[in-house]
Amino acid sequence: MATAASLSKPGCQEKCGNLTIPYPFGIGSDCSANSSFTVNCTGNPSTAYMSNINLEVINISIYGVVIVNLPVFPVNCYEGQRREAIPASLTESPFTVSAQYNALTVLGCKNSVWLRANETAAGGCMPMCDANTTDFSCNGVNCCQISIPRRAQQFEFTYESIQANNSTFCGYVFPVDKVWLDNEDYTAYKGIVSDMQNPFDQEFRFVPLVLEWEFGSGESISNGDCEYPSLLDESEYNLTSSSRFCFCNSGYEGNPYLVEGCEVEKKVTDPDCDDFSSISESFDLDMIFVET
Repeated sequence: MATAASLSKPGCQEKCGNLTIPYPFGIGSDCSANSSFTVNCTGNPSTAYMSNINLEVINISIYGVVIVNLPVFPVNCYEGQRREAIPASLTESPFTVSAQYNALTVLGCKNSVWLRANETAAGGCMPMCDANTTDFSCNGVNCCQISIPRRAQQFEFTYESIQANNSTFCGYVFPVDKVWLDNEDYTAYKGIVSDMQNPFDQEFRFVPLVLEWEFGSGESISNGDCEYPSLLDESEYNLTSSSRFCFCNSGYEGNPYLVEGCEVEKKVTDPDCDDFSSISESFDLDMIFVET
């Protein structure tokens, strides 16, 4: 079976650990399109970090999406209103927080929370408290969600502790990938599930966050195109941006952001066919969105 074309810039390191780094991303400034897409690959085992926003990269899709590890911290109990910022700013970068894939999550029922995105009020929620529930889904009991506005690059939230207690911390507030939330991955932390009303676990330090990105005009793409997902059959693509992204035309495979990056799909001969007819090799989506 033929080998799939590299998605990285020619002559550049393709992987950091198990993570494929497709162009316009690249390991080092010589291998990325610009400083916004430069990846640093460090440590043992190797870990990828976006150099300009200083966040660990978990996965990259050439369909305009990257997943990063966002640091999370418990909020302090506080009488009266208090404003805090999400510990990542994407201003002056090509990245925005995906409204399609993320939600702002309030874990614990000790606070009422209001979200501001790009300096605009965007909603709020206040979980109900139930010490006896065995339902760990984030459905409004001990946990609630706030929808995120499109193309946000900055987040601030205002919170007010609504129940007096003797604890230093009053739960968590963070934007997170809805898949992580729906899978109830936070229940892996004993300190969270032991007290969902006022959760705290010192091992709970990061959550996955889905970012969207755009690059280039697409005018110079050969055998490919760039469109908004509303104009496409999204079932043909893996995890995609809600904004404009580029792709190879039907019958081609590869990375549309590279010069001559869209190549004719490789053909393989099926030895079990009596007429030795050629069949198209199925495009391996794992080469586009690589699970680590």
